[in-house]
Amino acid sequence: MSRALRPHNDVLARAFEGKLVLLHLGTGEYFTLNAIGATVWNSLGSGATEPEITSRVCATYETTEEEAARDVGAFLEMLTANGLILATE
Repeated sequence: MSRALRPHNDVLARAFEGKLVLLHLGTGEYFTLNAIGATVWNSLGSGATEPEITSRVCATYETTEEEAARDVGAFLEMLTANGLILATE
């Protein structure tokens, strides 16, 4: 499935000690992303689709397309559930 997603306007992202830290200004919740999570987040910011993000993860990290697609999909669902990203039309 090719979803059009983007970071929520109320989320700030900053690199900190080798990780990416997200702060949702609306809820006050912090989230810490590892390198793969940061790759996904940065890809969202550049307008990449879910399949494009999966391809970037495969090209950057040692994983299969199937595993990357499953993990990227689950991660995007978590980001959506926590109000960190929004679907665009």
